[in-house]
Amino acid sequence: MKVLVMKRINQIVSAIVLLGALGAAGCGLAKATGIMKDPPPNTAVMLDVSGAKTFRDSDTLVVPTSYLRLTVDGAASAVSDKNTFSSDTSNARVTLKYKINGVDKALAQEIAKAAYEDFVAKLRAAGYKVLTYDDIKDQITGLARYSKDEAYGLPVDAGQLVVTPTDEMAIKPGMGGNIVSPYQHFGKSTLKEGTLLIPTFIISSPLARSETSSSNAKLTLFPSMALTSGYVAFMTHGGAWGNAKLKKAVFGLSDNVGTIAKTADTSPTVANALTKTFAAFGVGGTNRKSATYTMTVDRAAYRDAAVKGLVMYNVEFAKVAADAKKS
Repeated sequence: MKVLVMKRINQIVSAIVLLGALGAAGCGLAKATGIMKDPPPNTAVMLDVSGAKTFRDSDTLVVPTSYLRLTVDGAASAVSDKNTFSSDTSNARVTLKYKINGVDKALAQEIAKAAYEDFVAKLRAAGYKVLTYDDIKDQITGLARYSKDEAYGLPVDAGQLVVTPTDEMAIKPGMGGNIVSPYQHFGKSTLKEGTLLIPTFIISSPLARSETSSSNAKLTLFPSMALTSGYVAFMTHGGAWGNAKLKKAVFGLSDNVGTIAKTADTSPTVANALTKTFAAFGVGGTNRKSATYTMTVDRAAYRDAAVKGLVMYNVEFAKVAADAKKS
């Protein structure tokens, strides 16, 4: 079993078996490879922290914005494991595309705002003075903002909504996506005081699993959710850097946040027919299956699962900040 980035699996009982393909010379059902060898999905937040001592620089923290990425348009693929010593003459490949219905601007910003406010509250509880966007907005009036996608009213990048708690907080990162550089000049902070913190998260749903053998490939799509990335960049007023990033994706946020439905079979029938013909003469090819799907979210379940994952990260990050303050 292979876990796919941005298309990850959570172990649940109810699942939608998406697509299966046999190599043209293959027969029967494939036995999933490596299922028992896979480690159990991670369900805990574990952080890799660099530069935690920068928290000692100031008792004031500045959190001008946060970024949350939510998948609304994705894809996954799997190909059979070609065995050099096999008599099979062709591979199998499955591909799927999916769109998410029901994740609109109101829901997305509700999640982002809840996570941002919780992040700030936990740092204050750890003993810091925390300045928010409203406290420092007069210092960043000249910063560029993201352009919005007309369909969503939010920025969209690589099939993901880029969500900030409010439209005004959609500050565009600098060159190369650097989220700190808009607040930096000649290596130092342009803000009047404090250590700058900027959280960035990715929530992925639905999740997909691939199962392959020497001649077969299968994809399974699940209406579950994972926190696949969590990262907080921080910079002192003098320009010292640090970060806290999620070591592993966090699964188990929810087994079911929506309903998945197939919208079209896009398998190339003519090409597959040719592959079978060629295989009869010992010529290799690829048998392909493809389809498109939609997931319509349960708004309450989706919101609660996403906020759960983000708060889990906030708890661990606040511990890092609190421990640094004590040391």
